[in-house]
Amino acid sequence: RPETEAHGPVVLIGALRGLALAGTRPARLADRLTELLRTTALPPVHDAVYCGFRPDTRTLTWAHASGPAPLLFRGGTGRGLTRQDESSGQAEATLEPGDLLLLHTGALEPAAVELLLSLAPRLTGAGCAQDVVRIVARELGGLPGRQDACVLLARVTP
Repeated sequence: RPETEAHGPVVLIGALRGLALAGTRPARLADRLTELLRTTALPPVHDAVYCGFRPDTRTLTWAHASGPAPLLFRGGTGRGLTRQDESSGQAEATLEPGDLLLLHTGALEPAAVELLLSLAPRLTGAGCAQDVVRIVARELGGLPGRQDACVLLARVTP
């Protein structure tokens, strides 16, 4: 199975894409992905956040096992999105034009997350997503744990 390991990220992305296109809700993606990966040499995925977005209603649906909650920046303020509903295992948030959504790995220390939230006025005022990435990279550059951290940004357009 060395060829499976070498193409691990491609297999993982393909599996997630297929599950999402089949209509699998974010709360079920973790279980379904685990089922699929059992047949490969790839390790299980832990601490992931699974998101779906409906552009027509601007609804973000998300779920996670034990990973960090997405951060939402709006109008100069930032906050962590609320935890999911225990019965459904997922949460929803309605996003507005101009909102900035920041997903990050658990490798960021709590102090780094607090720093990100304190940057809300600068992040929401940035001209483009590339500017936001520059600010985040510059500010997190000297903090512990940032070497293994991954940050994904999305700005909601009108």
